[in-house]
Amino acid sequence: MENCFRYAGADCGELSMVFSFHHLKVDFMGNDKWVLVPTDFGKLKDILFSWQEGMAAHNAWNAVFWCNHDQPRVVSRFGDEGAYWKESAKMLANIVHAMRGTPYVYQGEELGMTNANFTSLDQYRDVESLNHFQILRDKGMSEESVYNILKVHSRDNSRTPMQWDATAQGGFTTGEPWISVNPNTATITRWRTKTPSSPTIRPSSACATSTTCSLRGTSPPSPRATPPCWPISASTRARS
Repeated sequence: MENCFRYAGADCGELSMVFSFHHLKVDFMGNDKWVLVPTDFGKLKDILFSWQEGMAAHNAWNAVFWCNHDQPRVVSRFGDEGAYWKESAKMLANIVHAMRGTPYVYQGEELGMTNANFTSLDQYRDVESLNHFQILRDKGMSEESVYNILKVHSRDNSRTPMQWDATAQGGFTTGEPWISVNPNTATITRWRTKTPSSPTIRPSSACATSTTCSLRGTSPPSPRATPPCWPISASTRARS
């Protein structure tokens, strides 16, 4: 964190903000992600608090985020894919948008998109996942155990096509996408399909960040002059 004070302090003039990934290793065993261990939510809370307080104390600026193309879907990772899917997706969105810093919303996160839950190696595209499938098998791990790890930690979980609607390819393409669409695109989708009782296409109630972006956009600005998050929030709000 001390290095980040110098990089992204208000008076240093070097960087606008810094990305810290420490909070995304709380479900690792040390630095090894290719294991299944319970998430240390106490550690997650401590890391978020320490970076919020430490960076603010030195007038330095954070990027605040859960997801990107190298991370599993956060609602699967720290939330719930079942009965509390919508509630946990909105809760996680609120955490990011309530923190000091510039919020980043990765494609599909605003819908509460989940991990892919692929069941066959030919569905995976990520070279890291393909390599570690063989590495773990060579160590004597069963196929079932390896697939369970890939379902949780593979980077392909975040790389499935955007789920725009409930059509065959989620409205992403009329052709064959480079990686399979998540099977739950019929229920987790940006737009509801037209039905006799609902003749117009409307935004899905699954959208997790519309409200939080609106709230953030009307909040008082940070003590730091004109943080760069407001235009991003405004554009996200317009798309949502």
